[in-house]
Amino acid sequence: MSGNVYVFLLFMFVSCKEARQTSTKEKEFYEKIEELVLSENKPNQEYHFEIKQPQSILEYDIVYVGSLKSRNDSIKIVYRGVLSGNMSPQYNAYLSLYTSKNKKLGKYYISSVDMPKIQNSNLIFQNSSCDLTTTISLEDNIPESIFIRCNKIKGTISGDEYTFDKEE
Repeated sequence: MSGNVYVFLLFMFVSCKEARQTSTKEKEFYEKIEELVLSENKPNQEYHFEIKQPQSILEYDIVYVGSLKSRNDSIKIVYRGVLSGNMSPQYNAYLSLYTSKNKKLGKYYISSVDMPKIQNSNLIFQNSSCDLTTTISLEDNIPESIFIRCNKIKGTISGDEYTFDKEE
């Protein structure tokens, strides 16, 4: 009898451990909608998702920007803008990078920068509130960080630097 109890407890322990591991790998909502937009394969088509919440705003704007050729593969670019909050909502933006087989490589948090365009195999950033344009190539590699230029005042260029957050 005690052997059966031992086997039962061992089974429960293993089952609980597997359930915990599975739940941590569950995809976030934004990942699911990014993958949905990627599956449509329509560059520059904007998709809007709104989550109804009492006293709060949560909206997603997702755009498959297009793909760029890299040394080993093509890289798909997805822009995600998120408006969230209650009394004074904030808009934050991200650029997610995927392989040609839609495996996520990682993302850049780009604060509230306007969506980039693809031109001549480069990402082009033209922020509506900035004077300067930034061109970024992903041909050789994915940069660990990118500097998006904004203005040039007395010879000094201002802008923001964003770090690439690799997918695990």
